[in-house]
Amino acid sequence: MNAPTRGDAPRSMKVIRSRSATLARPRVTTPSSASTFSRGTELALQKNPDVEGWDIELVIEDTQGTPEQGAAVANKLSADGQIVGVVGHTFSGSTEVAIPIYDDAGIVMVSTPPLPIPRWLRSALASLTVSASQTRCRRSLRPKYIYEELGINKLATMHDGGAYGKGLADLTAEMFESLGGTVVGSEAITPGETDYSAPLAAIDSLDPGLIYYGGYAADAAVLVDQMPAAGLDGVMLLRL
Repeated sequence: MNAPTRGDAPRSMKVIRSRSATLARPRVTTPSSASTFSRGTELALQKNPDVEGWDIELVIEDTQGTPEQGAAVANKLSADGQIVGVVGHTFSGSTEVAIPIYDDAGIVMVSTPPLPIPRWLRSALASLTVSASQTRCRRSLRPKYIYEELGINKLATMHDGGAYGKGLADLTAEMFESLGGTVVGSEAITPGETDYSAPLAAIDSLDPGLIYYGGYAADAAVLVDQMPAAGLDGVMLLRL
């Protein structure tokens, strides 16, 4: 049997499940979601170990949830001539940098990031497919809940500056305004710091009805703890 290549129809092909099982700051987010995606792929291959006679081999790589390691994994996999498909990456920052690398290599990528890939990037790449669970429709539920269910018409956003956090904050703000709400301002924070009094004071001056935070839970918890001292004791911070 000849060795499979991307240009031929191989009898044995590798499908990569790229995950972020270990983060530099595991308290920010646990590896459970990434491990669940990987396990789901393993179970699918146990049930369907071949496709129309083509054997499928699963190889798991660890992106550590970072853009740097995501690019390193993408370059490694792109250099393997037997790789024909990637299921991943899981985290938005890692996914964003990997997309053009796989596209240049002609590797099909099925992405499951928490944040939908920007429209311009998705439309430009024929090799990328974004899973249905990450649609814009699903993300519209967050601002609708704030505006319609909570009755909030003035929103401020905060984010951690990352592709995931800033992307969620921007998308929430955009959709909130489309519903008729007003976004009074936005503040970025540096993840991992212990004093967010300055950005919180800036948000307090805007008199928002609610703060939406785009980022991970550990930094959100610090913000919530410091909100009363900043004059935001009666304001809700929402992170979904």
